[in-house]
Amino acid sequence: MWAARRSVDCYPLSFRVRHGQSLRETVLDQVGAALEKRGVVRRWSSVAAELTNAAVSGLRMRFDSSARFSSHPSRRPQGVLMFESLSQDIRFALRGLIRQPGFAAAAIAVLAVGIGLNTAVFSLVNAYLLRPLPFPESERLMEVTPLPRTAEREEWMSLPREVWGSRFPTQDEVIENLVAWDLDLLTLVGEEDSLAVEGAWVTPGYFEALGTQAHLGRVFTQEDAAPDQPVVAVISYGLWQSRFGADPQIVGRSVSVFAGDRPDDAESLTIVGVLPRDFWFTNRFTGILPILKDPRFPSLVKLRPGVGLEQATRHFTGIVRSQAAMPDDWQVHVQPAQESYVFSVRPVLQALSGAVALVLLLACANVAILLLVRALRRHRELVVRLALGASRTRLIRLMLVEGLVLSLAAGVLGSVLGWMALRTLSPLLQTQLRTAAPGGVERMLELHPAVLALSVGVAVVTGLLFTLAPVLASSGLRITQALNSGGRSAAGSRGHQYLRSGLIVTEVALSLTLLIGAALMIRSATHLSQVDLGFEDQDVLTANLALRQETYPDAEQQTAFVEQFLPLVRGLPQVEAAGIQASWPFQSQAEAAAVAQDGPHEDSGPTAAWYIVSSGYLEALRVPLLRGRLLSDRDRASSEPVVVISRSLAEQLWPGQDALGKRVRYDLGQRTRFPLDEENPWRTVVGVVGDVRETLAGRERPDCYVPFAQSPRLFMFLNVRLRGTPEAAMPALRQALHSVDSTAAFHRVHTMRELVTRVRSRPRFLAGTLAGFSIFAVGLALLGLGSLISYTVGQRRHEIAVRMALGAAPGQVRRLFVAQGGRIIALGLVGGVLLGAGLTGVLSSQLYGVQPLDWPTFACAGLLLAAVALLAVWLSARRAEKTDPTKMLREV
Repeated sequence: MWAARRSVDCYPLSFRVRHGQSLRETVLDQVGAALEKRGVVRRWSSVAAELTNAAVSGLRMRFDSSARFSSHPSRRPQGVLMFESLSQDIRFALRGLIRQPGFAAAAIAVLAVGIGLNTAVFSLVNAYLLRPLPFPESERLMEVTPLPRTAEREEWMSLPREVWGSRFPTQDEVIENLVAWDLDLLTLVGEEDSLAVEGAWVTPGYFEALGTQAHLGRVFTQEDAAPDQPVVAVISYGLWQSRFGADPQIVGRSVSVFAGDRPDDAESLTIVGVLPRDFWFTNRFTGILPILKDPRFPSLVKLRPGVGLEQATRHFTGIVRSQAAMPDDWQVHVQPAQESYVFSVRPVLQALSGAVALVLLLACANVAILLLVRALRRHRELVVRLALGASRTRLIRLMLVEGLVLSLAAGVLGSVLGWMALRTLSPLLQTQLRTAAPGGVERMLELHPAVLALSVGVAVVTGLLFTLAPVLASSGLRITQALNSGGRSAAGSRGHQYLRSGLIVTEVALSLTLLIGAALMIRSATHLSQVDLGFEDQDVLTANLALRQETYPDAEQQTAFVEQFLPLVRGLPQVEAAGIQASWPFQSQAEAAAVAQDGPHEDSGPTAAWYIVSSGYLEALRVPLLRGRLLSDRDRASSEPVVVISRSLAEQLWPGQDALGKRVRYDLGQRTRFPLDEENPWRTVVGVVGDVRETLAGRERPDCYVPFAQSPRLFMFLNVRLRGTPEAAMPALRQALHSVDSTAAFHRVHTMRELVTRVRSRPRFLAGTLAGFSIFAVGLALLGLGSLISYTVGQRRHEIAVRMALGAAPGQVRRLFVAQGGRIIALGLVGGVLLGAGLTGVLSSQLYGVQPLDWPTFACAGLLLAAVALLAVWLSARRAEKTDPTKMLREV
């Protein structure tokens, strides 16, 4: 066996020459005997102990022979003596743990779970929050926005249009690279079927700022942005493989592409490069990247070395002020790109970090209780050691060594478990967090030195933490008193009682903190699941498609496509209803004030979400009709402009009146950069429907539904209510689309239920995770509580016998223990409420429909934990009242 040979190599060379063969045979025999023991834990623990004993003995002999020590210990070097003493402590600790495999397995398992959870969560925190984005000098990469992300929607809408049209220099004394993009859905057409690809029109500074070099060909240069140069593009590695078969001659090839958001741009693109396989960016729109020659407001800016945030803010604010009228107190918002990317996921990871830290502290407290009980049961052994001349320092060091051996073993196991869990769950975690890990999953799973350092540090610190309990328990040993009393006085001293009570209070407080956090998140997730969306999301399929400007150059032809396509879709046997929406699901085409012609809001009205939809859209989503009618095929461009509004808008525009027949139009002013259409006619209200939630949290807007034929678009979403499964319907839907336009292609095909679930995923994930942590925490608390109470009952059995011999009823004994345990649990509950109030501050941004300091939730969590803890105390008290006083008194 390789390990046995290596342990023999620890002996001096001269000794191995004479006795090497017999020594190896002896070690192999001992290891073989250890492997025959029953039980996996006992077997491998014995093997480890034998190999460690052989290695330590060899190292000690090597030190002895190399230094030519005298036989008198006082003349030996202090370092060697310390090494010998430490090796003895390690061997003694290993033998002690081997003799109690159940205790060792329980302690290591509890700690391994705590350390594993911390390792996994810290890996996430490190990947998302601590490590920079995977670009060279990414700390100089800044996001530039007119307002911070936390600004209200009204503030964004009140920005003048000139802000978005502000032109920034591509380079100056502050800007090293300007990064601007326009996200788009690009459709590749050619001999094969058309393919819709998520891409973006980007500036040459995009690649310069990211430090990206092409896998094949080249990236953009500043010369490519000249107006007289042809439109070039770079494609992703995946698209090169799937669409072009990894053609090595792809560079210089022209492809035919039409855009959804920029229909007037050139449709012939020359491919000049292929991105690397591991290319990653902060958004997924990287399939096709054509050059953007006329950038407006930048998305990212790479600052020159030495330029700070304040200087950049002043500089960018001055650029915008020179082109748009802004209030005196306004300034451009500049923040690091890494902080912007993790903005939404930061609170979730902070909450998880706090939760796993509490779990680890709870695991430490639990192991401390186990070690305390073990130390108190070894009380007489420790006293005898003191009587035989051992110093208190040596005893404390022995306990510390035992704790470190446990914690290091748990650290190794926990780190492996945490890494395996992270590797297995990483795709699910990214889905639940709704944010891809910077650099991709592979970068997140890299064995980073910071994660290794944390695992080692956590193992050492936890070993020191939970060893404090037995160290404190042994600090007051008195040899004569302990030997005369058999150790009972010390084990039951007031100081030890306070120590045990303090550990119970800690466990109860930490458990209640996690229970409160889980209860709040569960209530929040429950509220989200019960939110009335205003429509039925089940059995609804949504698919994106974009039309070609060259094929459909005007509104009449765009309307003709919809009028020809929708009847084919509605005629399919799998389809119950179908309609078109000219915007992303849960996003309106524009937000603008709704102005009433006859009403209190004739000059300015409430902000409304304006949707461009076809007939059948509201029927497909089953939005309830309250009054009037829905949009129909007779609402054409040549007919009267009409609109269907939501109930809340009708009540705001015409309170106490019937909205049917009233007239309304939008007022853009300077409040949006997305105009609904150039004309702005008064529209007659023909129907009132129920309110539809655009988002699942936050404030909602009333809705206006404009007929598609009166404001057609090239970019649209098909919404279909199905009678069967989406898989069965998609081939027929594609055939219907291709029969009308062979160049069009569906993209981002999802069920509406998937989209709604994705919005709810983050709070549900946090709720489920915290619930699992709290269940584990309560289980640990009950385990530690039961261990201490059982030990306390055993230590006080003589007192119980005396009380019962003097006439105490069994119920009085039970009430005595329940009262004492109740006081300790009450202190823990108070501490848990205080800690829980602090944790809710982190969770506040993730809560919906429940306040952070929701006292009914606090009370219910506290009562639940108190009931479970008191039940554990009551069961132990029942065992105490069954004590036979006669038998106990004979033993005194």
